[in-house]
Amino acid sequence: MALAFQVKRKVEKRIYELRIENGFDGERIEKEKFSIVERCNGYLVDAMDVYATPRSSSLNATGEMTNGNKPVEGGFFFFTPEEKNTFLESEPAAAKFMKLVTGSEEYINKVDRYCLWLVGITPGELRSMPYVKERVDEVAQFRLASSKLDTRKSAARPTLFQQIRQPDKPYIIIPRVSSETRRYIPMGFMSPDVIVTDSAQFIPDATLYDFGILISSVHMAWVRAVCGRLEMRYRYSAKIVYNNFPWPELTEDVRGKIEKTAQGILDARNNYLNDSLADLYAEPMTAYDLKAAHEANDAAVMEAYGFKKGMSESEVVAKLFELYAKLTGQIEDFAKEKSTLEHSRVATQQVLISLADLKPEDRPVSSGQFHQVQEMMRSEFANLKAQVTSVQTSVANVSTEMQTVRTNVDKAATTIESVHTVVGTVKEHAEKLVAHAEGGKKSIPPQEAQPQQPSTAQGAQHEQKSKPPVKPRRSKQHYEIAVDVAAAAMGMSKRELERILAGEIRPPDGFPGLDSRIRFELWVPGYRASKLGLITAKKMAKGSGKPPPEKPGRA
Repeated sequence: MALAFQVKRKVEKRIYELRIENGFDGERIEKEKFSIVERCNGYLVDAMDVYATPRSSSLNATGEMTNGNKPVEGGFFFFTPEEKNTFLESEPAAAKFMKLVTGSEEYINKVDRYCLWLVGITPGELRSMPYVKERVDEVAQFRLASSKLDTRKSAARPTLFQQIRQPDKPYIIIPRVSSETRRYIPMGFMSPDVIVTDSAQFIPDATLYDFGILISSVHMAWVRAVCGRLEMRYRYSAKIVYNNFPWPELTEDVRGKIEKTAQGILDARNNYLNDSLADLYAEPMTAYDLKAAHEANDAAVMEAYGFKKGMSESEVVAKLFELYAKLTGQIEDFAKEKSTLEHSRVATQQVLISLADLKPEDRPVSSGQFHQVQEMMRSEFANLKAQVTSVQTSVANVSTEMQTVRTNVDKAATTIESVHTVVGTVKEHAEKLVAHAEGGKKSIPPQEAQPQQPSTAQGAQHEQKSKPPVKPRRSKQHYEIAVDVAAAAMGMSKRELERILAGEIRPPDGFPGLDSRIRFELWVPGYRASKLGLITAKKMAKGSGKPPPEKPGRA
């Protein structure tokens, strides 16, 4: 017996990458490419299935990232350069409290903005500056009107920002939101004299080495893979992006190389002091010395990680996920998992070969292993066949039960139709009995009776041709048949119907036409025969739709 298996066609897995850049004329250019991969994780990269979860501290970074100062002051402490000059003309003593302030927008687009930084102001100084005091009072009113409890509480300290986290040493500023069209997120060093708002994040007391790693293409590949998005813009998060980013192993040689290339980036920026970072980092980059400095820094960081030159961004992300998994303990060795998958694939291909057609010398496994696999496959096939047979039997049983139900439904429908026919027939003949009762004249109660005056000759002729009621044939057999049919049609027992006809019990509500006249016609002493019974019996016997012709006679 030959046992063979069908091998399904392998479908290629592809990951597409779309890069949006700005052309020289400002037009957006979309560049698309794809790569064929073995698998695709939740971040749409060819890497293991691990996920970057929020962390309160970094994995192995040298410094911690935090948000900037949170003002919540209704705009009363902020000034444009023109507003600052006007205010200081009225309140010159406030100059010592006027500080340059920056956030994501101000830093990227080189926008000058100022704020009143009243940290350390004394009550006497505040009283001596009425215009500053007026703005402080406005801040207090703004916070008291808030629906948030923390904001209302901060109204007790109206001279200060709601949350103060200003560093006292130089820091690296990282915008929280920036354009997805840039290859690098603009970031850099700031003086502690410049107040940073919470629209940006910062790393206090950071080094050139920190700057070189964060501004590199390796870090940007990680950002694009795991960061949040505002529309399509990068939304940099310390808890998701920075704290989960795996930094390379630090040596003095690595630190020295990266510090040198990082300083090269800052030096290239100094050649364009009148240009904003938005101008310098717009794609395609036209500040070629700055572009070359970035390429040198990227190469140094790639070397620090041990990555090969020319690796694609997807390959870099896959390696970073491997490092992340090792640092977080999610897996001990990514290569071990990949090797296991490869062994599983090879084993599956071996099992799918036609076992019986292989010669012993051509078998990819030993004879004992071959027979073991063969027996295993036979057992699995027998179990599968038994399951299929069981399912087929269940389906057949269900089909039989459904056919039985259909037959019973058809019978019930036929019975109901027959009952409706009998009831209609009984009702029809009861109405005829009423019409022919008492000499063939329609009985009318005394209060409703009126003298019948034929208005035409046709009416008089009809009066003369009226026939007396049919004299029932005294047949007990016909009576028994009629009573059985009538009782079945009316949903009662034969005895109950006979008692109603005899006047022994009161007929139920809706009982058709059984007044005193009908009872007289239906209950003939001696023979217990009735016109209703006779007509119905004859109709049932002959199968005719009409009762037989009536003969004149006396009831």
